[in-house]
Amino acid sequence: MTDPEVKEMLDEVGRRSDAQFAADAARYERDKERYDPEREQARLSLLEQESILGRQREEMVNLRAGRYPAVGEERRVIAREIWAADE
Repeated sequence: MTDPEVKEMLDEVGRRSDAQFAADAARYERDKERYDPEREQARLSLLEQESILGRQREEMVNLRAGRYPAVGEERRVIAREIWAADE
């Protein structure tokens, strides 16, 4: 590749980068009016609850399967009560 070809290629990359930046900035300006902090907080809370629920489900499955042999009897009794309520 010659120097002029390299320069043209780099100029094209710069033009595409500038165009993408301008499009992103315009989208940001358009969308910032729709931003709702309360909705964002609600979504984050929902994601957190879903994560906690998923972890608890996995823990229950592992308890049922006997994968936690060192779990205390009190916790096993609670797990059995939950299983009975599920059925």
